Amino acid sequence: GPLPRQIAEAVSFAVRNMRVAAHKGPMRSELPQYSEAAVFEAVVNAAAHRDYSIRGSRIRLSMFEDRLEIQSPGSLPNNLTVDDMAHRQSTRNELLASLLGRVPASGIRGSGGRLFIMERRGDGVPIIRRETEELSGMRPEFRLISDSELCVSIPAASLESSSGCTAPGRPPGAPWRWSSARCPAAARSSFPKAPAACPV
Repeated sequence: GPLPRQIAEAVSFAVRNMRVAAHKGPMRSELPQYSEAAVFEAVVNAAAHRDYSIRGSRIRLSMFEDRLEIQSPGSLPNNLTVDDMAHRQSTRNELLASLLGRVPASGIRGSGGRLFIMERRGDGVPIIRRETEELSGMRPEFRLISDSELCVSIPAASLESSSGCTAPGRPPGAPWRWSSARCPAAARSSFPKAPAACPV
């Protein structure tokens, strides 16, 4: 299908299958495993910057008990390194990036208040890092596999009461509870033995 729809479906897949902890009190609080904004940016980056010249390859989104991974075909373009990604911006597919900069983002989970799928070049990696660190306290990992595939690994936030996470209206030490409405049984059963996977 059209690329914007594939992006929306990939993000929705992650949101459907992530676990969400909930605390019922004067103010209900929820703690998801992953930031929707981080997932959105990671999916958009993978779609915009993958190497489309590699035939028979796909972007793969996999969810494990402790992390979400997105693997994108192709090495980094224009001498960009993994260490440079937070500070430098390089576009492999200039035409595609320009088109995504004019495609409305309304209705796509994680897009926030932005008008278009790619509003500002170079914002993706900083957003992924900031959102992930704020939620989980850990940094996402960017690594090259055999110099032919980029893998982004987003660590899951701990949903245990020992994690020290707090939220408005939640007393310190109060346990988080699973929110079954946000975690379908079929998705729960796939953890941790096998990942749920979504090809883009």
